[in-house]
Amino acid sequence: MRQATDAQGEPRYLMLETAREFALDQLARSGEAGPVALAHAAWALAFAERVGRRMSKREDEATMVCLDAESANLREALEWFAHERDGDALVRLVAALHGWWSDRADHHEGRAWAERALASAPQEPSPALGWAFLAAAHLAHTLGDDESVDGRLERVVSLGRALGDGPLEAVGLLVQGQLAADRGDYDAALGLLEAARVLFLRLDAHGWVSNALYHLGIVAYGRRDLDAAEARLGEALAACRDTGVPTDAAYCLEYLGLIACDRGDLPVAAERLAACTELGALRVLAHHRGRLVAAVAVLAAAALPDASARLFGAAEAVHGGAGLSPDLPERAVYARACDRLRAALGAEAFERARQQGRLMPDEAVDADLRAVFAAACETGRPHPPAATGGLSAREVEVLRLVADGLTDAEVAARLSISPRTVGQHLRSVYNKLGVPSRAAATRYAVEHGLV
Repeated sequence: MRQATDAQGEPRYLMLETAREFALDQLARSGEAGPVALAHAAWALAFAERVGRRMSKREDEATMVCLDAESANLREALEWFAHERDGDALVRLVAALHGWWSDRADHHEGRAWAERALASAPQEPSPALGWAFLAAAHLAHTLGDDESVDGRLERVVSLGRALGDGPLEAVGLLVQGQLAADRGDYDAALGLLEAARVLFLRLDAHGWVSNALYHLGIVAYGRRDLDAAEARLGEALAACRDTGVPTDAAYCLEYLGLIACDRGDLPVAAERLAACTELGALRVLAHHRGRLVAAVAVLAAAALPDASARLFGAAEAVHGGAGLSPDLPERAVYARACDRLRAALGAEAFERARQQGRLMPDEAVDADLRAVFAAACETGRPHPPAATGGLSAREVEVLRLVADGLTDAEVAARLSISPRTVGQHLRSVYNKLGVPSRAAATRYAVEHGLV
């Protein structure tokens, strides 16, 4: 036995592996292995349910550190309950660990345990069953498998309502809204997220209110309403700072950085994205780092094109290694930036730089990030007014939406104008830019950084 210190400075006692193997052998010989394993698993379950705090607030860093420290014990308990076919205990433990798997651990591991738990779960409705369904649905979506997600989330919400479990219902609505936004169904997402936000307020769950505001900001950004997106994300960021959830704060700053990029304010974008690294976003789970690296790559597209292509490659390597892929609206933002890079660098040079980025070690990626922040602060606004081709602000807005692939009717709905007015704006755009078609106008928008 030896003493060590955990991440919070508390003493922990560690057993040498040889001593552990000897003790296990002696337990087996004495016939007490079963009762001791049961007591250990029961302790782990109680610990996870106490520390997980899945609804009192968003999982914070201290909670994650506590769960990290007991990861071996938690996994041992999962194996024990599965071996003993104790479906109720397994469901409860999976329900308590969802936030840990989502924010810190392995999405593949979490999903596999959630599926095993549901396969052996008791039929009686319970809050733990609802949380286990939520874990399975959320982690499957994160890994790009939506086959059973919608039905399971509907079950989560219905269980929450039937059981009178407001937290379960609210988080179910939140995840439904999040997934709708990821698919680009912003109208559905808006209703679901607003319903979740109201319910969280009623439950006095302020950490989750900030998360709902964050996703409402994403919806506004996906609809290209930058003012509304900035307002919502600013509210969410302030709430995150109040409740002490650094990962959520980093996500808010990431999107606020992208908004500054859209507006051509590179110094502000650099300041916001650099603040993400100060919140530790570079040191946590792979998908957090991948998102930040990709966001900085968008900034670099205007400041340092070569570094931008490398960073997109690095982000793809991180996401691919974790079995993840970006969702909307980030995916559309990254695609537009890559189109600009291909036009600026040439297709072959862009692909060479991106491949180089896929192979770069973390230290080289970090060096590129710092270089981009410095260059962005020096560059300032990337596009002079002449780059708009003399278009009015409304015409630029219409052109951006058309370049995003929206039809005249969809542009009209987004801007609350008639399709006829959209057509008039487009004809004016064609005349001012000297182009004959939507495709040519889109190409101009991409080449001049208007999208």
